[in-house]
Amino acid sequence: MVERHWLRVGLEYDINLASHMAACLHIRDKTHQMANIWAAEIANALDNLDKIILKELMMDARQSFRDLSKKAHASVVTVAQRVRKMEKAGVIRGYSALVSSEMLGYEITTVTEVTVSKGKVLEVEKDIAKLSHVCAVYDVTGEEDSIVISKFKNREELSNFAKEVLALPHVERTNTHVVLNTTKEDFRSPFILD
Repeated sequence: MVERHWLRVGLEYDINLASHMAACLHIRDKTHQMANIWAAEIANALDNLDKIILKELMMDARQSFRDLSKKAHASVVTVAQRVRKMEKAGVIRGYSALVSSEMLGYEITTVTEVTVSKGKVLEVEKDIAKLSHVCAVYDVTGEEDSIVISKFKNREELSNFAKEVLALPHVERTNTHVVLNTTKEDFRSPFILD
């Protein structure tokens, strides 16, 4: 039953995305609306087994399907099929190692607020996302248009980055905060699956 639901959701997504994206490619809100609908459908389609598998993979993505099947109390074949379906649906976007940026010399973390000329937010965010040192770019509500999280080895790199962002077309103003202490920094987000 769950397998049929995954197929139905996948097929509906392809049809809906194709028809709606053609009709409203230039309308940013509609695109976000479709992404939210698709995300909601996927979230509703995940059952307890999927959530157990995701939680385990977020904690250790190097686990074998055999180890996952023991923890999830399901067969190896079932676990492998579920993982492949979640990869295909975009729930699992990839696998990576958790690296200590401090151990690699990136001891400075910044949070930069960016104000952008009207109508150019997405364009500027894409340009900022291409810059080295950038870990995350968020389109936000409030007085500022974007929040940028970056890491640097020294103040010179930070200074050069700040000047590079300010020099980008359509950037009106930035306000950079240097992080003094990091209490938590973990983007695996197991709470999402509760």
